[in-house]
Amino acid sequence: MRLTLPALVALLVAVATVTAGTPVPLPPETETAVGPSTGQATVSDAASTQSVASPIDPLQNTTDYLALPGQTRANAQFGNGTLDVTGTVAAERSRLQTELNESATLKAFQAADSTTARTAIVERAVNRIENRTETLRTRQQRAITAYNRGDLSTDAFLQRLAVVDTEASQLRQYIDGVLRRTGRTPGYSLPNDLKTRLESVKVEPTVLQGPIRTSVTQTMAGESDELDVYVETTSDGVVLARLSGGRYVREAFLASEYQQPGPDQFAQSDLPQITAAYERALKLYPWAFNNSITSTSVTGYGSTSAYQINVDHSQGVLTSYLDGTTTNVFREVQEKRLSRLAIARNATNRTSDLTITAGLTHESGPMNVTVADTVTGDPVDARITVDGQFVGETGLDGSRWTIRPHGPVTVNATTSTGEHVTLDLGGASPGED
Repeated sequence: MRLTLPALVALLVAVATVTAGTPVPLPPETETAVGPSTGQATVSDAASTQSVASPIDPLQNTTDYLALPGQTRANAQFGNGTLDVTGTVAAERSRLQTELNESATLKAFQAADSTTARTAIVERAVNRIENRTETLRTRQQRAITAYNRGDLSTDAFLQRLAVVDTEASQLRQYIDGVLRRTGRTPGYSLPNDLKTRLESVKVEPTVLQGPIRTSVTQTMAGESDELDVYVETTSDGVVLARLSGGRYVREAFLASEYQQPGPDQFAQSDLPQITAAYERALKLYPWAFNNSITSTSVTGYGSTSAYQINVDHSQGVLTSYLDGTTTNVFREVQEKRLSRLAIARNATNRTSDLTITAGLTHESGPMNVTVADTVTGDPVDARITVDGQFVGETGLDGSRWTIRPHGPVTVNATTSTGEHVTLDLGGASPGED
């Protein structure tokens, strides 16, 4: 039975009331920030890392993209974002706890009677945020590991990522709220080292968020319809992709290319760090930069070696994150308009009754499946499955956009009268036959 949204809201309010019954106290003075992770990269480590090929896969006539390395995937399948009370309660509880922590920090800061006391309150808040973001990173990696072991279904894995996304978003707001309050308080100036720590820690919740994860959260709460999500994972990487409203959205994260904290190789360049990061991004995404329609922006995060690059191009929007320690991309979000995509090649198979054609872009990219009557060429309405998973129907125009999974896949079209045709796609790149 589908739970109505009012009933769901009532349940969440009840949970929130229990959680919010008492104010959240500030942590004690003895709380410390998370220290550098073990295995911190050295200069020689960074140099050897840079010699490894970039995980960016090149394409023709469209943006290059962050791919998970190697030929073996633990998972490459479709899942669903669906109404889920348990997941929604977990996400709401996580969001509310962080919101209460932010409120407690700002109230305590405002009520403090000295500069020293205010600085101490901010420092405790930074410690809390650093510890919490480290916990979220660990939680995400544990979810990936559990999913790869087969302990989680694809739907449950998406739910776990959505809960992490919710708290990460709230933590980002927490950081921004503290920065705003300290910057606007007359007679108070936040020490530079503490301000830099706040700006630095902002990168952690930022890279744990994503538009697809947010959409899953909304679906769990009944705020939007169910959605199909393509999920691809390796031991330390995850790709999510979906189609919506004539757009293709893809987000990818590769932990092996994220070596924070570590030496910033961009700082060792003769160019300013931001410029060096820009030049590196230009080499990795030449088509996107050459087809940009607005000014490209590059943003740093405090004292970290992480850089965010935003490019609005003729097909959509690219947001990429580079780590100066590896000089490679570790996170990426791409959004493209399907109507402007370049089809790299077409693959076709036919029977005496039906002809199926797949317009291909790249693995984990959009794939346009069309079905037609072999004799007349008229479009045919058919059910489409990819490796046995139902992805939709072609409809009256005989066409259906879906996501092409990684590796060899089988696309099948079946009509209401039982006629069917199958198309086998190999794991080669679209530029190869």
